[in-house]
Amino acid sequence: MVSLAAICLNEEEFIEAWLRYHYDSFDQIIIAEGAARNFPREAVTGDGLSSDRTAEIIYDFPDPDNKIQFIQHGWAGPAHSLSAAVPAKMELRNAYAERLKDGYVYTLDIDEFLHPDYIVDLNRFLDDRKDITGWQLPFLHLWQDTAHFVTGGFADQSHYRLYRWKQGGRYIVNHNWPSGPDKSLLTAGGVFQPLCVEDGCLTQPSIVHYGFCENKNSTADKNDYYILRGENETRPHISEFRNAALRGMTPQGCAIHEYCGFLPLEQVD
Repeated sequence: MVSLAAICLNEEEFIEAWLRYHYDSFDQIIIAEGAARNFPREAVTGDGLSSDRTAEIIYDFPDPDNKIQFIQHGWAGPAHSLSAAVPAKMELRNAYAERLKDGYVYTLDIDEFLHPDYIVDLNRFLDDRKDITGWQLPFLHLWQDTAHFVTGGFADQSHYRLYRWKQGGRYIVNHNWPSGPDKSLLTAGGVFQPLCVEDGCLTQPSIVHYGFCENKNSTADKNDYYILRGENETRPHISEFRNAALRGMTPQGCAIHEYCGFLPLEQVD
C-alpha cells in the first residue's frame, strides 16, 4: 500500500492541482482538515475548518477508484501552546494516522508536489532497503514566481516526508516524527538526501514547494499563526524568512537562483 496523507486548511489555491497531480501515484489519499485553536479566527469557520472552497473542491473531485478519505476534524490542540512538537498538528495527523495501512506513507503538504517518477524511484529503493524507515526529502522552494528558487538558511532544511509505515503508527513526539506501533521513532532509521540542481533543473528526487510564491493573503494568515505559536521566540530565523517572502525580499544569508525545470502546476493544466 502506497499512501498519501496530509493536513489542510484554506488550501483552495492548490488542492485541486495537488489531487490531480498525485492521484494516480497512490493507493489511498487521506486528508485531515482543521485549525489550531490559536489560529487567526477571522481566517476560519466557527468549527475550525476552512473558510474558503477547500472542502467543496475535495468533495467534487472525481475519485473513480475511491481513494480519497476526507476528515473534517476542526479545532485541534490546546488553546495556547509554544511547544515545538506542535500538538495541534499532531492531533490532526493522528486523525489520518488511524486510517493508514502497512506500506509506504508520503506526508506532503498541499503546496508540495513530488513528481510521479520520483515516487516510483523512491518506492523501488525502499523495496530494496528494508532497514530504512524514514526519508528526509530535499525541497526546491520556488521564490516569488516559478522562474526562481531560494537556497540558504531555512530553505536548506530537509523534512521527513516518507515513512515505512506499520498500521497503528502514531505521532507522539512531534508533528513530523511519527512512531511505529512499538513507539520507536520512524526517523531513527531515516536517511537524508541533499538538493541537487544542475543548470536550473532537478537531478534527484525533490519536493517542489510553491508556498513562497503563493497567494500573499494565505501566506500572511499562516505567518500570523506561526507568530502566535511563539515562533518569533523559538525560531526567529524562520519568522524572518517568512517575512522576507511576504515582502518579496531575499532572506538574510540566502541566494536566489534561476529555475528552468519541470513545474507540477503546468503539468496538470
